[in-house]
Amino acid sequence: MDAFDPEAAARAVADSLRALGSPERAAGEKGYLKSDLEFFGVTVPDIRRTVQAAARSHQGLDREAVLAWAAALWREPVHERRMAAVELLTLAVRRLTADDLPAVAKLLRESVLAAHRRVGG
Repeated sequence: MDAFDPEAAARAVADSLRALGSPERAAGEKGYLKSDLEFFGVTVPDIRRTVQAAARSHQGLDREAVLAWAAALWREPVHERRMAAVELLTLAVRRLTADDLPAVAKLLRESVLAAHRRVGG
């Protein structure tokens, strides 16, 4: 089995999301949310389905790998990538520990949209 590459996994998720996007929806969301982030124009259900499928293809990841994957998704200033990071952390919330709080808090502090602040909720 190949070693997990969080950057490659993040790129794969981003590529899948980009393909699902709509320029019209992207422009509407960007205006509505008054954000400087880039938008692909993907619906929340499509983001969730994409992340769930990606997570299934990488079952058995330890919490460090999940955190690295979420950080890789978050790194680019793209709304859907950041939403995907939140969804990934939500899926893995039971694996996370109190020791992971600083890493998750760092992402949340960097968030400019309330939509990205629902981890565990």
